[in-house]
Amino acid sequence: MIKKTATFSLILFLFLHLPGQSTIENPERPLNPKSGRKVEFKEVLRINDMGDPYYFRYPRNLRVDPNGSIFVQDDKQLLRFSPEGKFIRNYIKTGQGPGEINILDNFFILEDAFFMSSYMPSKIIWTDYEGSLLKEIHLRTLKHTSRYFHYYKNRYYFSYLEMGSAKKKREFVDLPLHFLCVSSDGKNIKKLLSFSTKQYVIGRSDIGVGLAELVAVMIAPYKGRYVYISHTEDYLVKLYDLESNNWIRAFRRPYEKVKALKNQRKEFDPPRKYYNDIQRLLIYQDKLWVLTSTRNKDNGVLVDVYDFEGQYVDNFYIYLPGNIAPPTLTYRAMTIAGEFFYFIEKKEDGTFLLIKYGIIDQEDSLKLSNKNAHLREKTKDWIIHESRCRHNL
Repeated sequence: MIKKTATFSLILFLFLHLPGQSTIENPERPLNPKSGRKVEFKEVLRINDMGDPYYFRYPRNLRVDPNGSIFVQDDKQLLRFSPEGKFIRNYIKTGQGPGEINILDNFFILEDAFFMSSYMPSKIIWTDYEGSLLKEIHLRTLKHTSRYFHYYKNRYYFSYLEMGSAKKKREFVDLPLHFLCVSSDGKNIKKLLSFSTKQYVIGRSDIGVGLAELVAVMIAPYKGRYVYISHTEDYLVKLYDLESNNWIRAFRRPYEKVKALKNQRKEFDPPRKYYNDIQRLLIYQDKLWVLTSTRNKDNGVLVDVYDFEGQYVDNFYIYLPGNIAPPTLTYRAMTIAGEFFYFIEKKEDGTFLLIKYGIIDQEDSLKLSNKNAHLREKTKDWIIHESRCRHNL
């Protein structure tokens, strides 16, 4: 086990240090001189748990379609609400027959249709907004630990965690995660890239491995062809191009790690000294929001903002309902669509509430890279030490 762990650590080291890799070393402070402010959210809509005809039990994914309809993935449910918050329908039909699902993995929304990725059985189900089945694609050769994360140019993209190297209970392991590209008919699967992820083994049996994530791999698609990725405990974001199947760049900034509180569920939580530096990746307009582990009691969570070139242009605080802290922040359902932030709040009684907020930033500095090009040029030489990356790492 030690030998395998050392091997994957070496792979990760080589990934970060191969000649020619584009790694942008940003300064500790962003370009915006008015950074560090608090960005306000104004509530415009809330959807309560009704119990009937729908309920919020384990809401874990939020999406908004081009017309403003809100989709919520929950336990055996894929719920759709109108832009005004009116419940429309649940698209899940349980079972293993045509159009039926036992466990929903994920889903993707298009203009007039969407599809659901089923974990059991493994298949893709296309349906229209009325719930009529359009087509069904079986993925019989896909590994059972594969998870859907993106759709681009009639291809489906999955991540696959390889768990064969986990041997003992109560140990940290570096396990390889692969990105897979699946053809439109589901028959051809191509491995695009691999990298290591740190996991904690909480159980082992003849039928499988029980893992607790020390690091949750975060993926944020951007403009279809690009994918932002964070997969380490430390502050580092990478950008991958699905069109050319190449890494474009990695970027980071100096970051003071946040000490983790003592685990409350020792049986399941991996022991950790610090929280992961990056807790969430979100896209707002043409910028990447990096939600960090830094939290101010009064102002909320520190959000770092980067442009497409990987430059650290801004930061600010956002106060989320309940002032949630890591590692809960990583797993709470949230998304951004247009000028709105959507968030699932867990109330004190254990029930959930979906809230839609308008994003208010009087400084309007989220467009900083366009308005302050002279600042970017002035600092470019010492912020960036960049070279083109054309290697499959």
